[in-house]
Amino acid sequence: MLNHDVIGLICAEITDDCIHSAPPDLLSLGLSSRIFLEPALDVMWKKISSMEPLLSVLPETTQWEEGMILKPISPSSWDRLRFYTSRVREFHAPLQHKELNPSVMRLKHVHVLPDDHSAGGFSPGLKSLTLNDYPYSGLSLTLSHLVALEYLSVADLSYLEVDSIQVIALLPELTNLYLTLPAEIVLDYTDVESGFSLLTKLELHGSTSDIRKFLAAAKPQALQELVIERTYQYVTKESLLTDITAITHLLPRSFPFLRHLTFDRLEFLNYNISVPVSDQKTVRIACAWSHLKELYLYHDSPGGVASLESLKATTHATVIQNYPTVLTHPLRWFWCDVETDMTTAHAMALGLHQIFPNLEEADGPGAAWTQNADPMFIEDIVGMVNYASADEGEDIHMNMRDLHGHSDGGLRFGVPDEMHVNSVGEVG
Repeated sequence: MLNHDVIGLICAEITDDCIHSAPPDLLSLGLSSRIFLEPALDVMWKKISSMEPLLSVLPETTQWEEGMILKPISPSSWDRLRFYTSRVREFHAPLQHKELNPSVMRLKHVHVLPDDHSAGGFSPGLKSLTLNDYPYSGLSLTLSHLVALEYLSVADLSYLEVDSIQVIALLPELTNLYLTLPAEIVLDYTDVESGFSLLTKLELHGSTSDIRKFLAAAKPQALQELVIERTYQYVTKESLLTDITAITHLLPRSFPFLRHLTFDRLEFLNYNISVPVSDQKTVRIACAWSHLKELYLYHDSPGGVASLESLKATTHATVIQNYPTVLTHPLRWFWCDVETDMTTAHAMALGLHQIFPNLEEADGPGAAWTQNADPMFIEDIVGMVNYASADEGEDIHMNMRDLHGHSDGGLRFGVPDEMHVNSVGEVG
């Protein structure tokens, strides 16, 4: 006799197209024998995109434009509901009605009820939950019962409750969190520091002040990927002034907010807020997280230029604590949106290699990349320099500098006119 797992694999191979075709299909297979029923139902209910299929199994509800509860729900109806919700593993809302699966109306008269009336809460096995801008009530209470949840995306949702972050922080299996922080709600961050124990990927959207509050309170020590993006849905005079100096809350000393970002395992950082990039700021980012492999920065400020050459200077040792040797930094991917002028492709590639010898790709949008150099050409040069320097040592650096006449060999970024870099690389 086939076991449950093998039957489940067979059911999983029956595609959605088959469900709407002539028998035998997944539903017919499930109804053909009790042996196939449980695995078939598990596959059919694994992913849902609306509460409509669940409400349709309750005789106390009716389906108009929105589901309505007409009378108190009986214990047997709760059992019927739990019979299906216990199978749900992914909830992604919303999709069009025609995409809803399974066809619960076809199961209307074939409910198999559990004997245990003390079953757990709503979908205790749910692993992935995606919510958009719809009015959900009792969200925090619902989340508190999803003990198996690994992926949570709350996008453009203005209905987060005051204690939502506290509840999310305590989800024991959560590894991926994508969150839009609502500007109109003051969230409570009390005691969240000990939460997020398994969180490895975090993407935050919101105002600069709201993002700062979250990162100042939460301490996901296992974090490997961090994406920060400023949203402009709620633009105020205060938020615009805050956004001008947003990066000043990310880095140490002149950027004191770094003390909140003690993510020792961070490998990927995407800071999608306008950054006035300079040598000192870039070296602080690179050296703050010694395992960083991918760095994405966005910059659109006009003005003068500053070289990254000082990344190799030992003068930074007096202002950076416990920084790794820059010439052994593991960074492999460099991306920056730059609209200001750059030096030639050869000098650009050489400068990047001198700073990050493990660099494999350098790219980015903006006129500076496309007008003065082909990004793929830059990548090719970086690869050639890596290969040549492995055999010929540092001589390749001197030869290329002499050949192209760029003694600094640096990739340059624009910074605002009112800023300058002093002798030790500090921003004035």
